[in-house]
Amino acid sequence: MTQRIALVTGGMGGIGTAVVKRLAGAGHKVVANCLPGYAQKEAWLAAMHGEGYTEVHAAEGDVSSYAAMQAMVADIEARVGAVDILVNNAGIIRDGLLAMMDAQQWQDVIDTNLTSVFNFCQAATRQMMSQRYGRIINMSSVAADVSNPGQANYCASKSGVVGFTKAVAKEVASRGITVNAV
Repeated sequence: MTQRIALVTGGMGGIGTAVVKRLAGAGHKVVANCLPGYAQKEAWLAAMHGEGYTEVHAAEGDVSSYAAMQAMVADIEARVGAVDILVNNAGIIRDGLLAMMDAQQWQDVIDTNLTSVFNFCQAATRQMMSQRYGRIINMSSVAADVSNPGQANYCASKSGVVGFTKAVAKEVASRGITVNAV
């Protein structure tokens, strides 16, 4: 097996941790993203290493910020290497009925759940196209198809992830890159 370098956004949460363990267990170097100043980062890393996942690393950065993502990806490339596998897992909810939802609730969810997928896919596909290999997994939700009251922002973000994934998959398939939504 070829050891690959994987980046998991939101990698220190529940689903993120499971994805990190699965990738590390398959023999890959894995970088788990967390927000800057995340208080549990060192304890999480110690737990991963204690469980035998010694090729697990951390990268701090706000996924909703294009500039922060660029800096984080550059840091990962310098410390660990170019990303071969990208799992866009970061996500938040800010539930509220539309009539009472404020603009910041909308924007926070769109930026974290959808704009971050654009940010990371754009950065990753550039390198992946030149090496003619890459795997991108974008986390969606059943909410993309079955909407829930009070989650207009979340449902819109996850529907956007599905449409984005389909378009990008068609753009990069000929270069040995697969793009899927789960």
